[in-house]
Amino acid sequence: MGIPSEGKGSKSKTTDETHSITAASLLRIPGELRNRIYRLAVVEQNTINFCMKHNFLPPEPALLSASKKIRREAADIYYKENSFVLVVHDNDGTIVEKWLQSSKNRKRCNLQYNIRKSTNWKNLHTWLEGFYHGRTDGTAPGKRLDGAQSVNANLFEVVRNLKKQGLAWDAVAACLENMHGMLVAVDAGWA
Repeated sequence: MGIPSEGKGSKSKTTDETHSITAASLLRIPGELRNRIYRLAVVEQNTINFCMKHNFLPPEPALLSASKKIRREAADIYYKENSFVLVVHDNDGTIVEKWLQSSKNRKRCNLQYNIRKSTNWKNLHTWLEGFYHGRTDGTAPGKRLDGAQSVNANLFEVVRNLKKQGLAWDAVAACLENMHGMLVAVDAGWA
């Protein structure tokens, strides 16, 4: 189906009208073929790196704004079949929480973190609390983490294990404060 060209006596199509014609055309294709098209449009060969600044969410592929139905179908593929790396500055886990909470699909994505300037204890403590209460994701210990990133990952593991043992957040927070004291003794940057 083509879009009529502007000419004498013809009315120009607005972007919204064109957008809905395209979306409607795509939705007439069988689901299996739509999924193939979605994969070609939204699945990246490389990891998707992004940094949230000033509380702005990073852009998504334009296809995800074509229609509600296309968004439901294509977002599922976009978030499940891509790998994401979120740059986190200063242990500000609130951006992780905001990104994950802004779409249910994001909670199921393959998300890793590139933590920079990672000795901010107050922010890390807030992030660990959000993780404990299930509002956000945390980092996991990895083979190539070093310094403060390794500390962060291991603290998330401690919180995960203490929660599994049934400890209330207040008891977990007290344990974390003891660990904080040890961190400060080793590196004053954690103060």
